[in-house]
Amino acid sequence: MTETNMRKQPISIHWKLLLVHFTGALLLIVGSQAVITMIYSESITYMLTHSPDEFAEFLRARNGNVLSEYIADYFAAVVWTFVSALAAALILGTIVTIRERLFFLHAILPVIAAFFVNRYIISQFSMSYSMLYFPGRLVSGDLFTQTLINSLLLLSMALLLFLSPRILRFALRKKTQAQC
Repeated sequence: MTETNMRKQPISIHWKLLLVHFTGALLLIVGSQAVITMIYSESITYMLTHSPDEFAEFLRARNGNVLSEYIADYFAAVVWTFVSALAAALILGTIVTIRERLFFLHAILPVIAAFFVNRYIISQFSMSYSMLYFPGRLVSGDLFTQTLINSLLLLSMALLLFLSPRILRFALRKKTQAQC
């Protein structure tokens, strides 16, 4: 294809692909936050089941941190995990966009939408987390095992949505006259 032919092609937006990448970005964000919860799960479980004084004593005995430093470390880890999940979603979307020779907004729009939906909708309602973290509760009552199962499921579904050739073929398929 010559350069003049490439310029004359109209820019098309594939809405199914945007929806698939948006869902994959959301699952990637929530799955990576589940990993951070898994890392901090022992301390979180202890914090929820004991008084603040006992929890501060627990932290001092383990690594010398006091409660305020621990909470600051936990929330910093959650924020950086959120940012790194957004960056990973952008990189995965860019890989697909370059490979399929699509318009660059197919990589950017789902990440921006996932940021706002996670920040202002999902994180505000505990019901959404209970739905996303439900499979781990079916298997075990231990918090570490629950978060391990949930994080593995969410991250694998996100990677499947981004990189599966079948899902990509479905999202890029055009309607024929018989389907209309």
